[in-house]
Amino acid sequence: MDAHIKKRMKEIGGGKAVLFDVPMSQYTTLRIGGNVEALYKARDLNALREMTTFLRDEGIPYLVTGRGSNLLVRDGGLKGVAIILEGSFAVVNNTSMAEPCIVA
Repeated sequence: MDAHIKKRMKEIGGGKAVLFDVPMSQYTTLRIGGNVEALYKARDLNALREMTTFLRDEGIPYLVTGRGSNLLVRDGGLKGVAIILEGSFAVVNNTSMAEPCIVA
């Protein structure tokens, strides 16, 4: 991942929300897994949209995860970006609809 990509990701996600060369073992319940090229901690819907659009346009693979349960990451790590949904993204809202509405 080159410096231009890293800089733009920091601009979109905010300085502390984007990390590089991160051990995924810190973000899985089983505490296993190699490093991912970049990790984005998404807390804002608009920034998440902008980030995923940017990654898609640049041809960078990404994986959206929740809190790391039921997630296995190989020891060799991952190419691309892991996006962890934080804050209000992991909410189930009760609505008047018959089916539950999951906000993500």
